[in-house]
Amino acid sequence: MSVENDIQQDENRGLDQGQDNQDDAIRNGFDEKTTYHPIFCLTEVPDEYFEELDSYCDDDDNTPWLEISSNSPTHAIEEIKANMSSDQPRPTPFIGCTIDQVYAFFKAHLRSADDSNMLGIFTTFTFLVVDEECVQATPRQCILCSDAPDFGEADEEVKLKTLQMPIEQAMGNLCSLEQLTITPSEALDPDGLKVNVMPPPTMVPIGQREPDGPMVYNFATQAEARANKRRGLKMVEEADRAEEREE
Repeated sequence: MSVENDIQQDENRGLDQGQDNQDDAIRNGFDEKTTYHPIFCLTEVPDEYFEELDSYCDDDDNTPWLEISSNSPTHAIEEIKANMSSDQPRPTPFIGCTIDQVYAFFKAHLRSADDSNMLGIFTTFTFLVVDEECVQATPRQCILCSDAPDFGEADEEVKLKTLQMPIEQAMGNLCSLEQLTITPSEALDPDGLKVNVMPPPTMVPIGQREPDGPMVYNFATQAEARANKRRGLKMVEEADRAEEREE
């Protein structure tokens, strides 16, 4: 996909917001039309598969994705950017890797990239994986991976959840999961939605410009967003327990 213009816009946005490049200080400047969901291919993927992904990226409801084409421990971002404008066949450096290996790469090189100008280009909590089973399935599937907080987890627990589902279902959940408005377990069970936080956990209030004016919000850091979501989940769990006692 050609994304050079969008990348330049996001680089400027990241500089304007003065984002820090430390892991827990990264501001989650997610924008559903410009932030890219990384896709890691663990097998050779036919063009038809990517064409189906593209069908969910229209002008009205854009969910952009970007195949990760480098596994360099030192130059990943530079190589990914160079491959965007290349006429050569895209490399697939993660063939044969495990999801745990992909997760380690995501955390080290995309979520907490050393190049602070790239912050906001990629998601913070979610990424996609495609393996041979996904390619061969009917309908085609992908593995939606998220380490967002979920019900039943300890306060400081950060656990990767892997959700294999049809492409349509996965693409429909990407933005909601990344903004922490739903949990991974709710993505698997859309009829079991419990939490709808407004403002979303990825935003934090910073005050009012005027005494009677509206509240102004900033993007939360990764740590702040996790803490906000955990508080919301605890409130729901406590309310459920209280309701059970009354019954």
